[in-house]
Amino acid sequence: MQWANGVGRLVLRYAVVNWDAPRIRTAVGLSALATLLVCASAISSFCALAAASATLIGALVLTVWAVADAMRAGQGSASSRSEPYRTRSPLRHWA
Repeated sequence: MQWANGVGRLVLRYAVVNWDAPRIRTAVGLSALATLLVCASAISSFCALAAASATLIGALVLTVWAVADAMRAGQGSASSRSEPYRTRSPLRHWA
């Protein structure tokens, strides 16, 4: 889980600066829902392993959501909003 959060730190920072509140709410809500569903479905059989894997899946859902948006921003088709504080995509220097 530390790896998933560490890798996604740049794109999550980018997402916080450039996303609007409903988009952030959707991303965090989906990752929390994925975490709860995995944990609830497997906690009786796998106990701590289910909780750890659910947390990892939640972190990966949030990170993948942010990476996908950063990749779209790097290609120039992120969103139609024109915010004055919009910055370069954090993934642009890797391309």
